[in-house]
This record gives sequence, C-alpha cells and structure tokens, in this order.
Amino acid sequence: MKVIPLERITYRAPLALSFVDGVTGEAVREGLHVQAWRTSSSGAGPVRRLQEARPSPQSALYGFPTLPGLEGYTRGDEVPAGALSYVIEVEDRRERYLPQTRRFDLPLPDPAVQRIRLLPDPAYPTPAGFAPVRGLLLRTTAPTGVPPQVTALEPAAWARVTATAPAPIATDPPVTYEGFADARGSFVLFVAHPPIPADTLLADVTWTITLAVEHDPVAIAADVEEIRQARPALAEPAPTHATLTGGPAARLFDTVSLVNAEERIYEVVSAVDETSVERTLRFQQPLIVRTEVAGSPEHPLSEFLIRS
Repeated sequence: MKVIPLERITYRAPLALSFVDGVTGEAVREGLHVQAWRTSSSGAGPVRRLQEARPSPQSALYGFPTLPGLEGYTRGDEVPAGALSYVIEVEDRRERYLPQTRRFDLPLPDPAVQRIRLLPDPAYPTPAGFAPVRGLLLRTTAPTGVPPQVTALEPAAWARVTATAPAPIATDPPVTYEGFADARGSFVLFVAHPPIPADTLLADVTWTITLAVEHDPVAIAADVEEIRQARPALAEPAPTHATLTGGPAARLFDTVSLVNAEERIYEVVSAVDETSVERTLRFQQPLIVRTEVAGSPEHPLSEFLIRS
C-alpha cells in the first residue's frame, strides 16, 4: 500500500541548552532558571517579553519552544542564520553556581544543543579529589612614585582567575583550572590532586600552582549597565560570558608594606609588573590567596591586590 502524506507539519525549537558542572563535568539537571530576551541595536529600555526555557523531563536539556521574532521559524519558515540577537540569562536557584549571561545570534547556522559550563559560586562545597583555592580580589590605583604606592579601590568584580598545576596523571602536561569572581570580587576554583607517591604521608603532600588574573573593568561595567537597562529588576546582573574571557592580564601585587591603614595606601614591595604568582597547596587544606603585608603583622590583608 502506498502512503500519500496529505499534510506535513514542521516544528523546531530555536535553541536547546545543556548545562554541566564546571568542576565535576556532570550534567546539571535541576534547579536552574533560564530566561531569554531579544535585543536590538537601539537598546530601547527594559525588555517587555521574557521567554523561559523548559527543562526536559527525559534528559538534562533546557529548551525554548519559541522566542520572540522566531515564531515563524519554529513552524518551518526559512529565516537567515543569525538574523536575530538574544541574551540568555542563567540563574541557579540552589546557589551552587555563579549567574551567567550569554549572547546568541539565532537561528544557529548549524542547529545543535549548546553546551554551557557553570562555574562554582564561592560557597560551592569542595568535591572529593580536589583542593580549593579561594580569595577576594581588590583593585587598586596604578603604582605611582618611587617607591611605588597604590591605593585600594574596589572589588575586582567578575575577574577570571586561573591556576596552572600538575596534572592528575603524572605523564600529562600541566592543567589550567578556571574560576570567576562574583560581583563582590570573591572567587573559588578547584585544583585536582596530583599523583601522590605510595610512601608519602598525606600530611606532607604539597604542590606548586601558578595563579593569574584577567580583568577588563571598563568592558565589564559597560556590559553590566546594558543588561541593567534591559533588566532593571536584577540587583547584580552578570556581564556576558564573552566579556569575561580573553581580557587583559591584571598586575598582581604579591607583597606590600603599609603606608596609611585608614586610607588603605600601600607601598608595593614585590615587582609592579608581575602577571602571575606562585602558591603552595597542601593536601586537604584550602588555600586562601592574600597579598602579604611586610613588617605590619597587626594590619594583615584579607584580600589579594591587583591592578586592572
């Protein structure tokens, strides 16, 4: 028997997302609130239509059944690739991960599930097999004078922090781990334990990591302001992920001496142009990254000073 189709109905979703834990690599299936809005070059005030992604009951995917402006596309109409721009906002209602904002030009030229890594919130618990590296980044003025002095200014919000460490497999090259500061400059990243010789006491296990920071405060501030205009209800909107990656290297002040505690003025003792510092990790002990204050034990710093 020959079957003759009388009608063909096309339906396609404009965007599907999968989320993975940026530390463990496991799929994140629950607890996320994912919304999208259409952007325009005019930037005409707050957005009026927010579309919410729906989690799949069978898989770990979040999908948008439709998006403003792509209603015809979902029914099979031909729409040029990248014709419309959207912002995707990801919030973790369980506070495990930092909020994240992404831009997409839709439809995608090659429609496929988009994989997004979620980065840990500073309160993220340490998973087995990892050592936590935590810190609070504080921006300063540029060094001036001889000897050079800096003044503490503000948290380095949304800075990208990397740690290069020995790989978990001894024959592999070093691995770079990544974390991001939140709006208050607080960050955490997790470094996998390296190989431990069988005859070594765990209390004696140490390894060296190299830390670096990327931060573009001007671009981040502009991004945040644009999102705040579109979404004034957000208290602390996250800048888009593209703005946070590939930024300029920050100058790191490893050691300073105190000049004026009340005005938070410090003299830079270490090199003023360093873009990386080394720290020692100990097995099952958190590493708190701080700038050392030489000669002033009564005025220790809880922050790590950078210039960006």
